[in-house]
This record gives sequence, C-alpha cells and structure tokens, in this order.
Amino acid sequence: MKYLLISLGVLLLIIFGIVIFNRGGTKTVNTPGKKPVVLMDYLNNNNATVQFSVEGPINAIENHRTTLITVGPTSRNVTVFTGYQGQSLVSKTYPNDTNSYSAFLAALNRAGFTRDRKLANGVNSESVCPTGSRNHYLLVDNGKDQMNLWSAPCASGSFGGSVGLTTTLFQAQIPNYGNVVNIPQSTTN
Repeated sequence: MKYLLISLGVLLLIIFGIVIFNRGGTKTVNTPGKKPVVLMDYLNNNNATVQFSVEGPINAIENHRTTLITVGPTSRNVTVFTGYQGQSLVSKTYPNDTNSYSAFLAALNRAGFTRDRKLANGVNSESVCPTGSRNHYLLVDNGKDQMNLWSAPCASGSFGGSVGLTTTLFQAQIPNYGNVVNIPQSTTN
C-alpha cells in the first residue's frame, strides 16, 4: 500500500510537470487591447469632430486638391485645399445642432465608421494609389486624433467600414456639395 501511494504521488507530480511545461510555466496574462471608439460618447463634446477627407492623385502642385468635411455638434464645414501645403481654396461653414449631429453619428456608426482593419507593416496611405484618390476618416477631440483610418480604391486600407455609405453621409452634410467643391483645375499658358 505504501508503494502504491508513493507511485501515485510520483505519477501526479509527473502529470503536473507536463501540464506546467506545456503551458510555458507561466500564467497567461491578457493584455488590454486598444479601447474601441464609441461615437456616441462624443455627442455632447463641443471639442470633438468627425472628419472625412479625399486627397487627390499625386500630380502637379497647381492641380492637387484635397477636400475636407468636418462635422461637429455645432457646425459643419467643407474646405477644398490646393497644392501639397494645404492652402485653402474655398471654405464654407454651416450651423449644426445636437439632434442632427446625433442622427449623423448614429448613421456613421451603422456604416462602420470606427471599424478598423489590420494592415501589413509598412502599408500606409501615402504609398498607395499614386494616380488615384485616398480617403481619410478621423475622430478628433481637442485637436488630438482619437481615430485615424484610411481607404483607397486600389488597396485595402485601415478603414473597415462602408466607404460608399460613409462618403455619401459626409457629402450629404454639405448643402449643394457638388457645386461647392466643383472648382476648375488651374490652367497654365
């Protein structure tokens, strides 16, 4: 009986050792990931805005355009920039209110505005689609990016939401959007 108990104890130690060895001998610790962005948390924050921009193809300074739409709880703005230094060509601002902003944030949420996608190292918006456009999706609070994602028609970007729906939602925030941003390219003689 004594040898049976000793054998059983040795067997339990061996099994315990195998279990510990297979687990790496340490406890698994869950590291907290990036906190997900919740758009509705920014509804009553007058210092927070959502932004959408379309940067045109890599071309001559005179022809390069970027359109930025910024929507906050009290205002909506569209600005068209020319060149690569961000010189404002046209800018229009419209008032906004809490009900409109709430509906807009809910629609953006439905479109997956905060959904991100993991990318391979070295892939960024500046290195893709040199002859096409690149879209940028931002949530800015007190001048600090809380979210900064991008998409491009020729490559999968970090934005995991619906590009078409998000684009439509932002453009619909600007009255006569097409007329406001339809600025002829500069010409040289």
